[in-house]
Amino acid sequence: MLLLALWHIAAADDVAPSIPAYPLQAQARDLTSLLLDSEAEHAQATYVPRHGLVLAVDVIRGPNTSARQTAEEGTRDWAIYLLGDLVAGALVEPLPAGETITLAIDFYDQRITGFRQLVVVAPAAALANTATYQFWLDGQPLVIASGAADAPDTAALPEPLLTTDLAEILPFDQSEAATQWLPLSGDWRFRDGLYFQDDELNFDRISYLARPLAPVYTYTVQLRFEAGKMGGGLVFNAPDTQFRANAQMVSYTNDGAYLQWGYFSADGAFVFQGGAAVADVSPGADGDWHELAVRVDGAGYAVLLDGAVLAEGIALFQRDGGYVGLFASTSKVAFRAAQVEGAWR
Repeated sequence: MLLLALWHIAAADDVAPSIPAYPLQAQARDLTSLLLDSEAEHAQATYVPRHGLVLAVDVIRGPNTSARQTAEEGTRDWAIYLLGDLVAGALVEPLPAGETITLAIDFYDQRITGFRQLVVVAPAAALANTATYQFWLDGQPLVIASGAADAPDTAALPEPLLTTDLAEILPFDQSEAATQWLPLSGDWRFRDGLYFQDDELNFDRISYLARPLAPVYTYTVQLRFEAGKMGGGLVFNAPDTQFRANAQMVSYTNDGAYLQWGYFSADGAFVFQGGAAVADVSPGADGDWHELAVRVDGAGYAVLLDGAVLAEGIALFQRDGGYVGLFASTSKVAFRAAQVEGAWR
């Protein structure tokens, strides 16, 4: 009988104890997927009790050097966007009081042809207040010279030459529509009076309007989410229809909950300039039609969504006007119409 009892005890010891799920660790794993949907090439995340969340990403084709912004400035702005909008909006389980969120970004700096590291530490309870963020670059406090580096030098701008005034709607149900649009990348098709981009696996799918615009214009598109991860939008002020480099871009991201704007650098990397959460106002993935517009005045631009101004006075990367187009990233998107008001260049 004693031997039988001992055998039962030994058998019980062989059963692995169940490990309870830890919500904050599970949340960290979810954040990894979210970071990979941004410009990050690789991402890791973990939760450290009594410390907080630790996130690590590396960026090869992400924020990079531009004519007016260094690599560390672009990466800093991208980090603010990641923490203040993407991560803050994804936190379902609040962190205990006093804990922080640490974000480490390894990024490529073309000036030194090598990688550097930016580290941001933010109180988990105050992600909306970017003044509480602390930044380190390569182990030292980040110091960025103040000044108007991002502000356009309007005094140096020539008066725009308006040659042909227009207020033209460009529908997609006419026979000449196929000759008006020049796909650069993606799977673009005209169907039932709409223009579809059907590639939901790849980033930065673009189709350009064949004629360039003068520096002052308004460009409006109507778009609807079809499938994938909502990344529909528009491009404008592109100097060439053969590349995305130096073109401005406005698009939905974060499954349609956020609208971002910025430009593509000379090597085609997206440089984030700003954004706004739109999940409660005009969510991009709700299957409804949404109207996205930019007003360009030669020095800067404004972003409008469903008639509401989200931001204005945003600096242009280049100020000579250029080509406008349609944009989709990791999503199938339908476009109903495009409209331009201004002048052809």
